[in-house]
Amino acid sequence: MLLDQVGVVMATRVASAASAAAEDLNAVDIAGNAAYFNAMMLYLVPHSIVTVSLVTALATPMARHAAAGDLATLRATTQRGLRMVTVFGLWSTAVFVALAPALTRIALPAQPEAEVQSVAYVLMALALGAAPLGLLSVFKRVFFALEDGRAVFFIQIPVTIAWVGGMFLLRETLPFAWWTAGVALALSLSNVVGVVLRANGVRRRIGGLGGTRTLSVIARATAAAIATGALGWWLMRLIPAAESGDRVARLVMSIGTVAVLIPVMGVAYWALLRLLKVPEAQELVAPLLRRLRRTVR
Repeated sequence: MLLDQVGVVMATRVASAASAAAEDLNAVDIAGNAAYFNAMMLYLVPHSIVTVSLVTALATPMARHAAAGDLATLRATTQRGLRMVTVFGLWSTAVFVALAPALTRIALPAQPEAEVQSVAYVLMALALGAAPLGLLSVFKRVFFALEDGRAVFFIQIPVTIAWVGGMFLLRETLPFAWWTAGVALALSLSNVVGVVLRANGVRRRIGGLGGTRTLSVIARATAAAIATGALGWWLMRLIPAAESGDRVARLVMSIGTVAVLIPVMGVAYWALLRLLKVPEAQELVAPLLRRLRRTVR
């Protein structure tokens, strides 16, 4: 947690520098601190509601298997968790990238269009790290089940270095209008670094992560997510834009867009996963189907 705060402080400094540059130019379309934290708030919604719930459900059996020394069952539970959070995380990435402007308009109904767009770009950059963030949560639970919290701390050191180094590198190479989006992109890339390091640590402790099967599910789910995101992006472009300056009309249009396209993208993604023979597709929708059946009865 302390190391995370170091990264947050550095991110705040870079975003503040972008805000200061924007003020000098009287610009409202430059993402700064407020844009970063507003985008982060949106980005964490599906993670907090779905991914955390999935990982929390796995925590108790993981701890029980670890305490019993049953590494085979712990390994199977971990592999299942990795596949499920990846499948969901990739879908949330597709939704965020395709629908970022509409989602941001709903979250910030009173803000001018230029500011909404700047937050949307930051959200898109953050969204690229959604699946890795879910994987990090699963690996963290495994370390805790094995009562090895120290490993999480030491692994986080290079991850934080990667985030801070990435954000300052992007600050030096990008125009200041993109500095805050660069902070978000660096965070997403550092999540990937964290996945690689934690995966290596967990694999050595429990004897494997499913190898070919896990990678195959990730590859097929990635293909389905890319196709779903492209579909959502295309459909977004077919929706007529509200008149410039009419915030109420833009808000209503955004709500309607999200209400229609999220279910469409959900069904499209599920269908593609079934077509590609990804069994986790059925696991993820099973609770929803059970609830619908109870409602119908």
